[in-house]
Amino acid sequence: MKASEFIFEEDEEFYTETAKLVWGVGKHDARGGQTKLRFRCSSGPRSGRQVSHPSKCVQQYDFAKSQQMKRTRARTAPTQARRQKRTKSINTASTLARKMNNPGKAIRPKPWY
Repeated sequence: MKASEFIFEEDEEFYTETAKLVWGVGKHDARGGQTKLRFRCSSGPRSGRQVSHPSKCVQQYDFAKSQQMKRTRARTAPTQARRQKRTKSINTASTLARKMNNPGKAIRPKPWY
């Protein structure tokens, strides 16, 4: 049996209420990568993160992995910050995702008179 057979329709409504659709960046390559639809969690232990499926918003963390990541971030934070800054400004997929997630001001039609 598959796990999806145990999920009822009410649960799917719960998952869609806990996340909203946003544009994210997929695998990176030399031309920037792909822009794909993701979900941003609005509740649960992963609130504020982009995930591939809304059911991942309510999953528990792996404690050992989170502790290892804390140590890694403490050691490599400045380097990661520089790389992140460069990627967000140069990578075409990142800039496209940012523009599509932030449409800016609504365009008003010009008056006819």
